[in-house]
Amino acid sequence: MIFIPWRSSSHRLYQKVLIVLSIFSTCCLGLIIPHETDLSVDRLSFKELEHLSNDPVVTHTVEFKLSKQVKGELYVYGNSIEIGSLKVGLFGTVVPITAENFLQLSNMTFGYGYEKSIFHRIVENFVIQGGDFERQDGTGGHSVFNDGKFLDENFNIKHSKKGRLSMANAGPNTNGAQFFITTTEDAGFLDGKHVVFGQLIDGFDTLSLLNKVSTDSNDRPHDDIYISDIKITDFENGDKTINLEDIPVVPLDDSSMLSKYKYLFFFCICAIGYLTKKHYYRRQLVTDIKDNDYY
Repeated sequence: MIFIPWRSSSHRLYQKVLIVLSIFSTCCLGLIIPHETDLSVDRLSFKELEHLSNDPVVTHTVEFKLSKQVKGELYVYGNSIEIGSLKVGLFGTVVPITAENFLQLSNMTFGYGYEKSIFHRIVENFVIQGGDFERQDGTGGHSVFNDGKFLDENFNIKHSKKGRLSMANAGPNTNGAQFFITTTEDAGFLDGKHVVFGQLIDGFDTLSLLNKVSTDSNDRPHDDIYISDIKITDFENGDKTINLEDIPVVPLDDSSMLSKYKYLFFFCICAIGYLTKKHYYRRQLVTDIKDNDYY
C-alpha cells in the first residue's frame, strides 16, 4: 500500500480525496463484479438458471445433440445433419427414481437407451415426444427397472412453463422410457397425470425448430430427428447448483443499478465538497492569524 506523507494541509486534503475515491471505486466494483461473474463450466450459467425460477434444485444435466436424417436417403451416421441440442436439468431430489431411470437410459448403462432414438411425435405448440428406443413409433421403450414399468413417483412439479421434461405413459403407473418436452407455456391439464422430472435450460432455439417441423397425420416428422450424442453432468446431489432465488442478479441496464451509482456519485461529490470547504476555512483561518500577526 502506498502512503502519501502528511507534510502539509494540501497533502492531507489530497489524501482524503484519494481515500474517498478509493471507497467509491471499491463500491462500484462491488456492483459490477456480480454481473460479470461467470460460473465455472461444471455449474449452471445465469442464462440457464433463468429457466429454473421457483424450481427444485437441479442434480444432473443431460444434453442431447440432435441430428436429422432425410427420408429416402441412405442412412449414414456421419453424413447426417446436426440441427442443435437440448439441455435439460433433472430434479433428482424431488423425483429421484424417475430421474435415475432417465439418467441410466441416457448413459446407455445396460446397453440400451436414448442414443440414436428419434423424436417420433411432435405436436406443434404442445410437445415433442421421444424415448422409444425399441420400436421408434411410440409403442415401445421400457424402463431400467425389472418390470419395465414403474409407478408415478409424485406430481409435485407442475407443467407450468415451456420446456418441462415429463414422462409419457399409457395410463397411471405405466412409466417406461418415453418422455416429452412441452412447447407451450402452460400445459396444466397434464398435471396429476404425467410426472414432471426436469426442465429445459438451454436449446430453446432448437426446441422452437422442432416445434415447427413438418409432420404426417400421425404427428410423426417426415424427416427422422434423432439423438446423435449425449452428455451427462452430475452435480453431486445438487451441491454445485444454485437456486435462482439465492442470486442477487440485477440487469446491467436496470434503473435500480443506475440509482445506486447516482447515490454513490452524489455521496462522493458531497464528501469532496465537505473536505474542500473544511480545508478552505482552515486555510483562511491560518491566513487571518498571519495577517493579524503582521499588523
